[in-house]
Amino acid sequence: MRWEETEASECRYGGVVEGIFGEGNVLWENSYSDYQGYANILVLMPDGRVGYYHWSYGSCSGCDSWEAEGLTDSQIAAEIRATTAWFSNVEEVDNFLRNVNNCRETHNAMARFEGGMALDEYELKELVEAWEQGLREEVTAILTEGWSGWGDFDEDEDDD
Repeated sequence: MRWEETEASECRYGGVVEGIFGEGNVLWENSYSDYQGYANILVLMPDGRVGYYHWSYGSCSGCDSWEAEGLTDSQIAAEIRATTAWFSNVEEVDNFLRNVNNCRETHNAMARFEGGMALDEYELKELVEAWEQGLREEVTAILTEGWSGWGDFDEDEDDD
């Protein structure tokens, strides 16, 4: 799905995130946009990488850490780039999500990604479930077709 079709695009900082993932194909999302909210996205980029990112936000500096720190949009973008979980292929996503599942099974509420992003496994619960219920096959099919951006992506078209 295109970025502008997502709930995440309506979330606070959606414009900053669009600057990073906007050219990608949003494969999955779990987002809630209101005066406070969150977004979880899994995105296939034109270069073939798959990225997972989660952010939450508040309506003021008392409940929004980026606002409390006084970060500019460019500083927020740098943080997003540094803490996105990037994967080169479906097997890496599999391994990552399997580790999240292992953490849940052992009641460990945090999983750590090599890049330093601390992930609350509860944030990923729905992604793990979607992955196990067919999202993996959808992503594999898209990667097999060699998606390289929206110019080459065949969306569902009417045959009329």
